[in-house]
Amino acid sequence: MLRHVLDLLIRDANAARDIRHKTLLRGGLVIEFYVTAAGENHLLLWRYQAAPSDLEWTTVMRRWPQPLPDPAPAPHPFKNGQHYCLSAHWRAPRPDPFKAELSTKEAAP
Repeated sequence: MLRHVLDLLIRDANAARDIRHKTLLRGGLVIEFYVTAAGENHLLLWRYQAAPSDLEWTTVMRRWPQPLPDPAPAPHPFKNGQHYCLSAHWRAPRPDPFKAELSTKEAAP
């Protein structure tokens, strides 16, 4: 279920760059995501009057449907008024051409 929600956020963010896309989950957790025109990914988890937990951040990162940089982005906590936030940004990793070439050769009969 969460992976599907993240898939939709990523799809929408890539279709409409520089616009924040968000979804509200049970328990009041909000996930915001946008992609800049330069291809920088921005993720924000926030909740009103209560901080998102480390477990919530880890769960979102584990369910993230696209490749993440290694190491995975670490959350940066901050507070904006009554909103407690965890945020990170990263560039999508470029595919390794050697891995793609190897898997193509392995697939050949």
